[in-house]
Amino acid sequence: MRSIARALLKSPQLRKYLKNLYMDAIRELPAQQCQPEESIPELMPLNCRVSNFDGQRLNLLLPALALRHVFGGIATALELFRELTGCESNIRIVLTDSLTFDALDNPDFVDWRIASLDEADCAGRQIIAAGDRYGHTLAVGQGDRFIATAWWTAVIAREIQKWQMCEFALEATPRFLYLIQDYEPGFYPWSARYALADATYRDGDSIIALFNTAILRRYFEHEGYRFDKAYQFEPRLSVRLRQLRDKAMTKTREHRVLVYGRPSVARNAFQIIVEGVRRFISEHPENDWTFVSAGEAHPPIELGNGRMLNSVGKLTIDEYAQELGRCCIGISLMISPHPSYPPLEMAAFGMKVITNRYKTKNLSAFSPNIHSLDEVSPSALAIRLDELITSSTSTESDDISSLSSPLFKEYIQGKPVFSQLADTLRTHLLKGTSNNQS
Repeated sequence: MRSIARALLKSPQLRKYLKNLYMDAIRELPAQQCQPEESIPELMPLNCRVSNFDGQRLNLLLPALALRHVFGGIATALELFRELTGCESNIRIVLTDSLTFDALDNPDFVDWRIASLDEADCAGRQIIAAGDRYGHTLAVGQGDRFIATAWWTAVIAREIQKWQMCEFALEATPRFLYLIQDYEPGFYPWSARYALADATYRDGDSIIALFNTAILRRYFEHEGYRFDKAYQFEPRLSVRLRQLRDKAMTKTREHRVLVYGRPSVARNAFQIIVEGVRRFISEHPENDWTFVSAGEAHPPIELGNGRMLNSVGKLTIDEYAQELGRCCIGISLMISPHPSYPPLEMAAFGMKVITNRYKTKNLSAFSPNIHSLDEVSPSALAIRLDELITSSTSTESDDISSLSSPLFKEYIQGKPVFSQLADTLRTHLLKGTSNNQS
């Protein structure tokens, strides 16, 4: 049945008929089902009340903390928070998008107190789920300082700043630390959310900006954003991947291409990858390479000449390392000024990697294993894929770390990310927690 359905869907006339049928159905929906979005949920205010706790305290504004969310940007934010707070006993994590939180959601926080918004404030390590905050308030003291981790958490941090300045008659607006891990307006089309995300970067006088990579920081500077203080850190290969890397480098590789496939994330340009691979296969039907997609589960995709792009979905770290050790070539696009981690991870494991340039970003400068497309198109990708497959005469791991940049060598070695920055960031963040601000 699937093969019959696929054959039918190849018909342009049938596709046009189904599209028209769909559009007719949409037009006939009741008006109440087609109401435009009148508000933006991310802008729900987090109202404050004066806290009983009057000491200094760092607060992490995080969308979620459950284990299923702790990867990428959230994992980095937690690593930063651990480095900033060390063994401090009085700290808080406020979950801006979570309705509830239970210790079973993340055993790493089993010894933390789980509090609700309206509970009396107290000392200690606390987690507060604030996703359902309408009609509730967060206890905030004069010495509370906040770390924002996404644009809507920066909106909350700025509103708390204004409230603190008024409530405690402060002479200057308290600073907040803004962990910037990508250019977030680019996550949306030109729209209200685009403008709101952009606005969080515009009033930089009371922001301490911390950029995920110097590449991203240069992009912001190029675009004219300015901040009171600005710093950057560089990514490191995760501890577990570093442990598995040496073993993987000794294995024989297959004629296998690993695609970072996330169809639901527009900036990863999944469609360009698929069309580029299809073009390569149509021009080289005799090739015997296998194509596999990891990152997000999706149905098998026909590539032509009987070839398929099969998805292995979201992998565990150990499964991911196994794929990195099996594959010769990786394809990972990111239409964004942030480098993204998959191209670096693939290159660290000895794979040849196709990625893309974007304004100030050019990962080819990091390692000879990384090949950045100047033009992000199916034809450019197909040409570069042909070049890499043709040059892949050996199935052994291509470890050319000695030819890589010092920055990439540090990435592979996994030197600490935040240890050298933590004291400086903490000093700037806590500076001026009394009425005598400076």
